[in-house]
Amino acid sequence: MTISTDRYRRAIIRHAALLLAAMVLAACSATPSSDDGGAGTAIADAAWDSWSAQFLEGYFAAFPSFAVNAGRHEFDGLVPDLSARGLKARADQLRAWRQEARAQDPALLSRDRRFERDLTVWYLGRALFWLTETDWRTKNPMLNRGAVNPSVYLAREYAPLAIRMRGLTRLLNNMPTALTQIEAQLDAAIPKSFLKRSIGYYGGLARHLRRTVPELFADVGTDAERAALRAANEAGTRALDDLVAALEARRGAATEDFALGAARFARMLAQREMVTESLDQLKSMGQQDLARNLATLRQVCEQGLGTADLQACMALVEANKSLDPVARGNAQLPMLKAFVQRKDLVTIPSDEEALVRESPPYNRANLAYIRIPGGFEPNPLPSIYYISPPDPDWSEADKRAFVPNEARLLYVSVHEVWPGHFLWGLHRNRAQRPLVRLFTSTTFSEGWAHYVEEMMQDEGLADGDAALHVGQLLNALKRNVRYLSAIGLHTEGMTQAASEARFLSEALLDPGNARQQAARGTYDPSYLSYTLGKLQILALRQDWLAQDRARSLKDFHDELLSYGGAPINLIRRYMLDEPG
Repeated sequence: MTISTDRYRRAIIRHAALLLAAMVLAACSATPSSDDGGAGTAIADAAWDSWSAQFLEGYFAAFPSFAVNAGRHEFDGLVPDLSARGLKARADQLRAWRQEARAQDPALLSRDRRFERDLTVWYLGRALFWLTETDWRTKNPMLNRGAVNPSVYLAREYAPLAIRMRGLTRLLNNMPTALTQIEAQLDAAIPKSFLKRSIGYYGGLARHLRRTVPELFADVGTDAERAALRAANEAGTRALDDLVAALEARRGAATEDFALGAARFARMLAQREMVTESLDQLKSMGQQDLARNLATLRQVCEQGLGTADLQACMALVEANKSLDPVARGNAQLPMLKAFVQRKDLVTIPSDEEALVRESPPYNRANLAYIRIPGGFEPNPLPSIYYISPPDPDWSEADKRAFVPNEARLLYVSVHEVWPGHFLWGLHRNRAQRPLVRLFTSTTFSEGWAHYVEEMMQDEGLADGDAALHVGQLLNALKRNVRYLSAIGLHTEGMTQAASEARFLSEALLDPGNARQQAARGTYDPSYLSYTLGKLQILALRQDWLAQDRARSLKDFHDELLSYGGAPINLIRRYMLDEPG
């Protein structure tokens, strides 16, 4: 996609003007909606719209990388103060905003504003969790990595290269200060898995910038602009090298002290996902779903593939794999979209398609992920579905094992694209209320994508193909063990080795994937959200459909997706009209 500089400037000016006009119109001339209380609601709605418009601009300024990813490119290249003092000031501002949002009387607001108000109060509490309730600022070098991530300038074609070059130059010039602030707050002894992940990320990013930036911008801009970019890239990559060296120096003192602890883990779930069940209840839910999926797997293997031996069953499924998963993933997408359309499972709101690419070297912690453009981009942009090759340091056997078989990859493509993250993004970016387009919970985003894997299987995607059904079940089992590992690693003293053993025995992963998944659990305790979100959506679906037998599965999916990416327990209150 090629966008001229003049066209881009006109588009972003027009986009900003339309956004401002919409906010002013909403604030000054709000009309009562069908469920409101008349003039009082109109006044309250206008007050909320005015406050939320001002809040949003302030939030973008406080979190410029969030703004850029949302599509507000006047913030390109800006980096916040990541020092301890700067992070404290940011936390104080979040608390003040949350207090102001809470002060808006929900009883006077119309339903859509009331939901947006509840969503905002939740999200500000979510943002406060890592800033104020953990010590990960001193233990996890990856905590603020998003502030210095250059991928939007390198991979997202939101503007001509000349404009993206300026944003990247600005970011690279700000990178040394930001990385110094991150490193200055770290303890001498930090967890081993955090160290390994951080060294791989920041070291890979430095190599990627050294290789990619000169190639991508070789003929872009003036001589002076190219010289400024070269200098900034040298300064930024040198700062990355310095951070990696500082992290390497901590290897000897590295610890296994990664756990949040039971109290903070429960607080994480309550504050970040509005989940208040006890840890015992949550663990029981996960164990039951693991048992259900294992029992189904045994049945499918025995009846469909002729063996009761799970390892032999896995070998049969593993035999069918492509050594070019990017090409296979690309070939799967049209078939999946056609299936969704033929079954009329959910509204597809546009003709947009996702692109498939190999993931960049600095971001290969997961087999696959998708990058979806923000809801405030001034120009239409494609989403990119990334698939990762295996770690080059692994043995040949582990490399081959890492590449997904046909069955597993099919349901990864379901998860990431049709009708998973990509379709959800199409709906979210069309939400009428601006904050609904922005504030997302992990239980919704990952829960929806995992839920649709099982839903598509139930609706006949495998069409009686036992091997494909096995692929869906293997993905579900991996998420089951993530769920139980997150609880075990952070609340029960489970070791990384014990988690790895569970991925081998219960998720039936190969050693390379099992090692990667166990390590991820130490620095990503919220990776239980896949199974947790799926279970919440299944329960909500059952209760919502029971209210009116005339409703369809498509009705449920469209209604659910209309709430953006809010916590499922918040959506539940609105979909079932439960008291808040």
